[in-house]
Amino acid sequence: LTIGVLQEPGTLNPLLASLPIENTISALTVEGLVEVDADGQYVPVLAEELPAISEDGLTVTYQLKQGVKFSNGDAFTCADVQFTRDAALSGAGDPGYRAIDSIDCPDDHTAIVKFAETYAPYLRLFSFIIPQAAGDPAALETWEYNRAPIGAGPWRVKEWQAGQAITFEKNPNYRQAGKPYLDGLTIKFVPDTATGLQLLGSGEIDVMWGLAETDIAQLKGLES
Repeated sequence: LTIGVLQEPGTLNPLLASLPIENTISALTVEGLVEVDADGQYVPVLAEELPAISEDGLTVTYQLKQGVKFSNGDAFTCADVQFTRDAALSGAGDPGYRAIDSIDCPDDHTAIVKFAETYAPYLRLFSFIIPQAAGDPAALETWEYNRAPIGAGPWRVKEWQAGQAITFEKNPNYRQAGKPYLDGLTIKFVPDTATGLQLLGSGEIDVMWGLAETDIAQLKGLES
């Protein structure tokens, strides 16, 4: 599948992302403990279930899925949850990470997040997990990870051709057997909407990201 987009991302590191397209593309490779589903509800991803929260709202306990591996083959453990918080504090991550006092790991698959103060949108945190193999948090902006993320998602970057496209291949360690269904995925950088519509018509791309209602008439013309 080839998808045309109007912007080339500057990074695929969600800690450094500032553009919607950067978050959209990085989500192909990186997953978190929870996510928001199509109905606007939080659902577990790398967590077994939504976390338990103490009566005072200061302790949030996640049970992590077992047997999960990142795209480089490393096992996903509580230490990666700790690392994600440390890396977030080095970048421009959600300020909610600063409300965390500590993260305890009684075992590899339990993460006890202790807050110094009540943080109501706690489920918004850890929407992505950065593995320890990403690099030194102090050197966040120079990580190789920024252009080739190591993640637990269904895809991994095969090649990034600046100004042209990012090609993805299947993550061989993806936890869901038989997925992704596609054999490959390419994000192609398109200079403008008019060019994107031409590429749709020629079949060079299969999907154009970011079209508007005003493009419907021309899209209908492509069908003929």
